[in-house]
Amino acid sequence: MAIVGAGVVAAITMPFAAPDTSRSSQSWDFVVPPESLKTYNITATPGDSASVRFAWNSTVATKVVWYSAGPCSPTPNWCVSGILASWNGNTTGKWTVSGVPPTGYRVQIVDSGSAPVSFSGQFVESVSEPSHHLPMVPFAFVLSGGSILIGLGGLSIYLGLFLPSGTFGPRVSGPSDESDSEGEPAESAERSLPGPRD
Repeated sequence: MAIVGAGVVAAITMPFAAPDTSRSSQSWDFVVPPESLKTYNITATPGDSASVRFAWNSTVATKVVWYSAGPCSPTPNWCVSGILASWNGNTTGKWTVSGVPPTGYRVQIVDSGSAPVSFSGQFVESVSEPSHHLPMVPFAFVLSGGSILIGLGGLSIYLGLFLPSGTFGPRVSGPSDESDSEGEPAESAERSLPGPRD
């Protein structure tokens, strides 16, 4: 019974001990024509927290801007909410962050030269999924039931190991108070005969 109770408590609490973590990545390869720019929007995976890494490289020194962004009205527009990182005249760059992620990102590549730019980017995120919470009242009932089973099981083990045998066993009847007719001496059947008459 104690084992059953412990199993119930473990089965209820273990799934909520730690959040699940998912990892996703995406890569892009494209060419930016001379004297032009290109933007690319990335939707972030929703979660309680995330570790995000953005890395890029190009064949020609160029300007790259990394924004915090997300969908906005009217859809399917995207709105920029701030600059997270910027590189000007570089051929490579990297940006990382941990914490609560924004709803999305935008990368902008600006080619102000006379030659096309071959650009490669990679976006990787490890996201902790939203915690799963069991409703408080059912959780309390189940946890209480498991605790009761553990207590009853422990009490049963104690009674079985430490109490004298027979304390709660069937009662054995003692000798009967009534006399055993077979064990008593038989009453003498002899009677005095009357003497001879004169």
